[in-house]
Amino acid sequence: MYRKTKLSEEELQEIRENLRTKGVIKRRMNPKGMTLEEMFGTYDMLSHEWREGLFSQEFRSFANMADDKKKWILLDGPIDYSWVENLNSILDDNRKMGLPNGEQIKMSQGMCILLETDNMKNATPATVSRCGLIYLHRSETSEPKAIFNQWLRNLPPNLQEYQSELEHTANFLMVEAIAVFKAEKKASKLVFG
Repeated sequence: MYRKTKLSEEELQEIRENLRTKGVIKRRMNPKGMTLEEMFGTYDMLSHEWREGLFSQEFRSFANMADDKKKWILLDGPIDYSWVENLNSILDDNRKMGLPNGEQIKMSQGMCILLETDNMKNATPATVSRCGLIYLHRSETSEPKAIFNQWLRNLPPNLQEYQSELEHTANFLMVEAIAVFKAEKKASKLVFG
């Protein structure tokens, strides 16, 4: 059953501090930009040769790391049941990835699989029930200028003397860049419908 949860400010601060002190290693990939074999690997029945896929390679690498850094694999792009169903065994309580060659890789502590998408229409109930969902409405997310201002306020000491210069340059360039992005988006809608 779905329920909203809200962390206290103390819990949020503890999470932030934990991420800062331990660090985060992340790998981003677009599953729709590769075949299932390129993503998860393939086993040739004739030669008995295993070819590692990009996801399975990163998963294995993170699982074998002994440090206590957080390790995130971010799957960014449209969800398709053809590849997302392969994650169900990882998203289960046993947190193991079964490879086509019969090998099992256990997800280590601190590992996390993140799915970033604009909709869930191709995700099956089996996958959805194994995930925690966070919905960000466009009006609730930060504007690019607010994100930049936050970054600017946290410049390292050796760059703080350039703060006003960076802000002036970025204010000009950001307005121009956003205008270009909006024009490109509008043009692509006209072309592709």
